[in-house]
Amino acid sequence: MFTGKRAMDDMFRDGLSIHQFTNAALPDHASDAANPSLLLERDDAEGNDDRHGGDMQERPSTRNRDRHPIQERRLEKCLVSVMKIGLSCL
Repeated sequence: MFTGKRAMDDMFRDGLSIHQFTNAALPDHASDAANPSLLLERDDAEGNDDRHGGDMQERPSTRNRDRHPIQERRLEKCLVSVMKIGLSCL
């Protein structure tokens, strides 16, 4: 769920599995393996407010010049933790 990949994706035809793909990305490249839609920063605080008429302004949140390095590390740590939980459930 967090990678945005499916077990039947073409990249997994030559013996590579989602488990191997995700495990290889941890801990240093979790944001590279994560589904890009999870890494979008919304302009609204809760993401479900209709005041913009459903036209939310989204922008990538990782590798963003405006993001503080501490926020970047926290996001990466969170992704690593969630992905490790997912791997342990496989």
